[in-house]
Amino acid sequence: MKHHTTWTSTLLTSLIAIIGLMCGAYSTDPCTDYRELNQVRRSSAAEVQAGHSLLCDNTLSKDWYRFISYVGGEIPTTCVEPYHCGTQVPIWMNGTLPTDSTVVNRTVCPNYGVPGNCCPFPWNIQVKRCVDTQGVFYVYELVPSTSCSQAYCAGTLPICPEGEVYDQYNDICLETRHPVPCDFEAIGTCEWHQQTDDEFDWVKQTAGEGDNHLPTDGGHFLYVGSDTGQQPLDTAKIIGPVIVPSVVRPCNMTFSYYFSGPDAGDLDVFTRQYYTGVERSAWQESAGTAGVWAQGTVSFQEQDPFQVILQGVIGYSRDVRIAIDDISFSWDCVREVDGSVRLVDGSRFDEGRVEIYYNHRWGTICNIGWTQTSADVVCAQLGYRASVWTDSTYPAPDSTPILLDDVTCDSRNKSRITECRTKPWENWSPLCNHARDVSVRCVGQWHQCRPDQFVCDNAVCLPQTTQCDFTDDCGDRSDESDCGSYPGRCNFQNGLCNWIQLKSDSADWTRGLGGSETGVPLVDHEGKTDGYFLYLTGAKEATSYLLLPTYFISNNNNCSLLFHYYMNIGDASLSVRVASRTGARLEWQQSVPQGPTWLKQEVPITERTTFQVSFQGYIGTPSEGSIAIDDITLTPGCIIDNDGCTATSATFKCGSGECISLDYVCDYQDNCVDGSDESDCNKGPGRCNFEENWCSWSAGSGDIEFQRGRESTSTSGTGPTVDHTHQNPIGFYIFIDSSGSREGEKAQLVSPVFTDDTFCQFRFFYHMQGRNIGSLHVLVRDVKNGSTEEVWRRQGQQGRGWLFGSVSIGTKNRNYQVLLEAVVGNGDQGDIAVDDVSFATYCTLHTEGDRDGMSSTSVTIIAVSSVAVVLVGIGLAVVIVYWRRKKIKKERYRNNNQNNSHQLERQPARPELGDGNLRTYEDLRGMTTNNYESLIDAGRSVPQAEKFEPDGAYAIPAYASSKDLFSVDSSSQASLVKNTVGMATAGNENNYTMLVDDQLRNFLKINGFDDYINIMAENHFTYEHLQSRKEVDLINIGVPLAKAHAILSAFRGEGTYEYTRSNEIIPSKYICPISNSVMKDPVRANDGCIYDRAAITAWYERNGCTPNLKAHTLDLQPVDDLREEIEKFRKRRQNRANNSQSGHDVRPDSAQSDSSRCATPMTDVDC
Repeated sequence: MKHHTTWTSTLLTSLIAIIGLMCGAYSTDPCTDYRELNQVRRSSAAEVQAGHSLLCDNTLSKDWYRFISYVGGEIPTTCVEPYHCGTQVPIWMNGTLPTDSTVVNRTVCPNYGVPGNCCPFPWNIQVKRCVDTQGVFYVYELVPSTSCSQAYCAGTLPICPEGEVYDQYNDICLETRHPVPCDFEAIGTCEWHQQTDDEFDWVKQTAGEGDNHLPTDGGHFLYVGSDTGQQPLDTAKIIGPVIVPSVVRPCNMTFSYYFSGPDAGDLDVFTRQYYTGVERSAWQESAGTAGVWAQGTVSFQEQDPFQVILQGVIGYSRDVRIAIDDISFSWDCVREVDGSVRLVDGSRFDEGRVEIYYNHRWGTICNIGWTQTSADVVCAQLGYRASVWTDSTYPAPDSTPILLDDVTCDSRNKSRITECRTKPWENWSPLCNHARDVSVRCVGQWHQCRPDQFVCDNAVCLPQTTQCDFTDDCGDRSDESDCGSYPGRCNFQNGLCNWIQLKSDSADWTRGLGGSETGVPLVDHEGKTDGYFLYLTGAKEATSYLLLPTYFISNNNNCSLLFHYYMNIGDASLSVRVASRTGARLEWQQSVPQGPTWLKQEVPITERTTFQVSFQGYIGTPSEGSIAIDDITLTPGCIIDNDGCTATSATFKCGSGECISLDYVCDYQDNCVDGSDESDCNKGPGRCNFEENWCSWSAGSGDIEFQRGRESTSTSGTGPTVDHTHQNPIGFYIFIDSSGSREGEKAQLVSPVFTDDTFCQFRFFYHMQGRNIGSLHVLVRDVKNGSTEEVWRRQGQQGRGWLFGSVSIGTKNRNYQVLLEAVVGNGDQGDIAVDDVSFATYCTLHTEGDRDGMSSTSVTIIAVSSVAVVLVGIGLAVVIVYWRRKKIKKERYRNNNQNNSHQLERQPARPELGDGNLRTYEDLRGMTTNNYESLIDAGRSVPQAEKFEPDGAYAIPAYASSKDLFSVDSSSQASLVKNTVGMATAGNENNYTMLVDDQLRNFLKINGFDDYINIMAENHFTYEHLQSRKEVDLINIGVPLAKAHAILSAFRGEGTYEYTRSNEIIPSKYICPISNSVMKDPVRANDGCIYDRAAITAWYERNGCTPNLKAHTLDLQPVDDLREEIEKFRKRRQNRANNSQSGHDVRPDSAQSDSSRCATPMTDVDC
């Protein structure tokens, strides 16, 4: 019985196991259980070539398959012509791809080439849509084809040479190569290159050399640190080579890193998409254990080509060091294509068995016929400079196939091993075995570009002619980033640059966008619909010239003209002419239609004397079509001649000899070599750099207002850090503060009135950085009817720097104003700034009486009448305001004792010398140090006193009044008790004093409105009262209009801080009294006060003394303990900002006053 039970149990267990296996077999997900097909010849773009063998799928096993070739992973869903896809009869799919994870049935069709029938003998397959960490892909349950010379198609991209993949974005073949590991021991930094969009660079260092904050062993490495004057949060970036990864396995990077301490900073790893430039965070580490090398591994889930960026971020520690070393990549960081090679099983990065990929497999190379030259070619294909002899061998397992034999390279100039002479694939000698597998050792850096090549930031080598040709040939735009030495450069986005239209021709070139008129190109040469270019339509017969008036000389015949042109019209021509001072000649001409496409053209200029360059467009018989030109530049071999230029009213002759367009004279940037175009610009119409005020500009009818500001705005991650005029934090600009504003709210700034008897050019600089940027618009408003027209706009983030904007305004017989309109985006990081606005010098300001259709007598009568009415109105307004103020004051004085008795009786009007240690402003002015010492024992205690260091006898604060009360302590220092104002009674005697609202006093002091403290206190104003006040209320108490507007604007800006009063308050001792911002490098000057080093240095250079007028020399001593406090405070504030992303720090008020701050005027003084 026992044995029977055991037998039954065993049988039951076996049945359960079999059922489990069967269920498991049927429940297998084809998205994870599939076979791979990696043959680029399956592309529908691959036409069968003579002598090539045909693909045949009649031996294919029925199973689920995934196509992983770079040409594409999907079976085409449209008919494919015979003799494509590497076979005679291509198989395509008649149906759409699934949109969810359901397995669907689809019909596939072999195309035999039967006329009118692309699907004569179909059959069914199954398809499933899959998703993994690398994206979406499709798997197919394929069955064998019905006969040979039939094969399934997959993908649509063209085929590249072995070892390369097709780049569909740039229409080129892209090399696939494993990134070279780097230990930084050799010269240079291997394939890693410094980025240019950061604050500083990584530095190569040897361990143990002169820096006790860096590792003392480990050879060479890269590091960043604060030893070169970097500030917290400054960044340094390096970028690696382009990686074309495997589509089925993740690419892994391994590296070593080092932090000098717990507050050293951060190390970040980003990926940059090669096609789009989009950057994504892949890994981050904050400073951990100090002084220890650690190892990091990052797994990149990418399918498209990408680059790796390593970024070091400076922390708040005093001696910051961050180091990296030994960077390497897994072999899945290269796309498997026929002809790819790798090194396997070696004891070091650059050594191992050579394996080559072919027909879905990695295999070895037999060493029969192998030479040193062949080894050099393999090393070059892997990214190294050369090979060296090694006796190490690394035989492969028996399961590894031998794929090549008798490989002979007769030259090191081969770029890949498959270009050398060899036997056919998998055809090897019987003498070959894995004991004869080829092994190599490689040395040296890869990618030493030739001297005649341009080196991109991403290490790509290009011909020099691709630099600054308005085309992103590198893929990272580094070939278009430094083009200042290329004269005559223009993309027509903001006008004609320095090119001019001649008046002697029959028509002008038209500047416009794609599709502006019938027959005009739909896009510019870069394929952009919002890109400008010049064109001539075939609407009428025309001859048009475009001239660069500057004279040039050619540097050893290295001068060329580069441009792009479009010519899709008959009986027309485009030509380039070169004119010397004695004559002109035709240098290049195109008179044959080229179809609807943009073409690049280079015209070498061989003129040996000084010359000018011009374009001539000619339309003969009118017809449909057009001629267009775009993106013009001369090469650096064209040198500006300083001996003269064309005499024409449309150009300005620089003091250095060259000519520029009048459109760029007095535009706040040096267009002449000697800057002479900016030398006499003070009287330009509508010109303003906002350093002193708003100039002739005024606020428009917006929901919010522009503000004048300097340094950075109140929100991190947006707004400029310097102005455009001076490129420093002391200069002013205007901006909108998006924090506290609602999305869609607008601010407007309105220019003076101009008349458009002539054309006009409006110029300005704008800054739009931040992830929540809204939009900036330029509008032209007709003064007569109030209608507006948008002539320029930018929307969304535009980059980190100041950008130049220029707008042409045509003639429409009107008086007009230009409106700058900024629109708030969808968050706090949306501050938009503007600076250095100007109009071309030939623009005409409107004057009264212009073009109004009346005689001069009528104009005079109306003008005189208008002036009289205005004067009468002003007189009446003055009388009304005077009596109203007098009435208000009488009422306030009458009720003063009742409403303010708790304040009025607190202090006597004028304390006498015997009244303890209280003294007035006037008393202190007359006292000496001995007077103070005689009062030491007065013994009066004053709470909440704000102390100031004495200047001689005493340093009077800038905002003190003659009625203020002070106390004197035992250290001979005076302390301000309260701001007070004398209150008059009916007998006009100063019998009482009234206390000033502390918060109001502090607000006025910080914002530079000290002169209005007393007048507001006299009229019972408090800080809370300003919330409901308007400009007219301040005017009524005697505040000028401009100051009233400025006070309320500053108050509204102050209001954005109210909702974050719970945040950490900035101690006043952290704030520099000159710049009114948190100090970065606090120093104590020889006048006894503490300032930021940069601010006090700039002040002293302007004024010749210290702000408190004590010292006419400058001696600065660092305040290290205060600097450490500020650094810790900055770190807390940054952490809070990272966690909450809301609000701002609260400005200090009188409750947080500190004796370390000195009362310093915000404006320059006469020393």
